[in-house]
Amino acid sequence: MAAPPSAKLQNLSGDSIMNKKLSDDTDGLLALTQTLTHQQQGVNWITRKGLGIATVKLHIKGYVDSDSITHIDIQNIVAGRSSPTTELRQLDWQEREREAPIFSKVRMKALWIQLADVEDAFLKAGWKAEMNEGGFIESRVESIEGGWVQEQIWGFEGERRYVRRVFVEKKR
Repeated sequence: MAAPPSAKLQNLSGDSIMNKKLSDDTDGLLALTQTLTHQQQGVNWITRKGLGIATVKLHIKGYVDSDSITHIDIQNIVAGRSSPTTELRQLDWQEREREAPIFSKVRMKALWIQLADVEDAFLKAGWKAEMNEGGFIESRVESIEGGWVQEQIWGFEGERRYVRRVFVEKKR
């Protein structure tokens, strides 16, 4: 189901279900993070396969705090898992460390960005600027122990679908 015309990144609050038919397979990304983490709590084959077939519901709450900083809090609810995982983004480009259940310790930062300022060709391609009038969200997640960095651009595309383009690379 496409998002209504009123849906924008600035008011992203609501619930949605990840459409795996329209999404790229995440197994390669999850396998890479396991390989680079070199720890038992990496994303093993059984976990990757389970995540590949499970329904993932996103409960998103977007808001602006008293300092005019946008926050996007996302609960990832995976069918068959006892507790959701939470992503907390503050769009001020300040690094924050946190323990991510699947990825271990990470450093995250995010901000509003205009498409012209996106440098990576893959992350920049395919967006319709008119659907993203207020800009896009850039998010960067770096594994503290695993040696990988994930760059993301969030926006709307196609039939007004909320999309994250993700690029992961090994840093060490």
